[in-house]
Amino acid sequence: MENRIIIIGGGPAGITTAVQLRRCGHDPLLIERGDFGGLLLNANLVENYPGFPNGISGVNLSKLLISQMEKNSVKTMKANVIKIERIDNKYKILTDDMRELYCEHLVIATGTKPKRNKTLLKTLEDDDREIFYSAHSLFDVFEMDICIIGGSDAAFDYAMSLSAKNNITILVRGRRSSAVKRLREMIAVNENVKVLYSTEAKEIKRENRGLRVVYRRDDIIYEKFFDYVLFAIGRKPEYPEMIGFDAVEEENLYLTGDVKNGIYRQLSLSVADGMKAAMEIDFKIRRTEIESH
Repeated sequence: MENRIIIIGGGPAGITTAVQLRRCGHDPLLIERGDFGGLLLNANLVENYPGFPNGISGVNLSKLLISQMEKNSVKTMKANVIKIERIDNKYKILTDDMRELYCEHLVIATGTKPKRNKTLLKTLEDDDREIFYSAHSLFDVFEMDICIIGGSDAAFDYAMSLSAKNNITILVRGRRSSAVKRLREMIAVNENVKVLYSTEAKEIKRENRGLRVVYRRDDIIYEKFFDYVLFAIGRKPEYPEMIGFDAVEEENLYLTGDVKNGIYRQLSLSVADGMKAAMEIDFKIRRTEIESH
């Protein structure tokens, strides 16, 4: 199947690209393997996005983005892209269900994937049914003891998202968190969240009572049972496998959002990336059409 423009990734960057392209009169195909909204679905409260002075939850903002996407009749496909290949002047995209798609302009907005601590997880079974990497996966649980490993913005935000219905313990390796001041202040007054600084998780084992987490704090070894463990120890770019070309040097390939922004993973930057990519694609197509006449 051939489309002139394909966007891989249905987070804020991908949705913004698609909506703007529709406004410009194009008909892009937006491919997403999971839920539209991406990591935004995990955000407890988005307070730094213009236009929402009181903040807005990540789930509600995702719903608005999806509504805007639907209002603009963006064509979507649920699929997992596993490989991209350059063939002449087109891109060939292969999905895990063996569908082949082709396009002239390709936008990669695939975001990031979580870093995993293989040492801590080596004693667990292959099906990590109590191990998670996003708060969104645990939104339906309540009255549970949840351990969050990590001291970043994500760790503290995940704690805020889950603490309304659960008891949260955050294990932070350093003597302080790297989370922004606002999140640290919110956690400090949250009675359902306990933060243990200078604390390193040493072992996780699955037992009848749940997950036994062994951790060291101030050179003393402790252990506690939890219903779930959520890792927030960093993320890294997630690219589909690309064959035969360098994505950075490709003329009609665009990396947008968290997949390229390193530590600067912010909603506003992802939206800006998506808008810029859409405008560049529109400009190139219109210029090509003018030159061909």
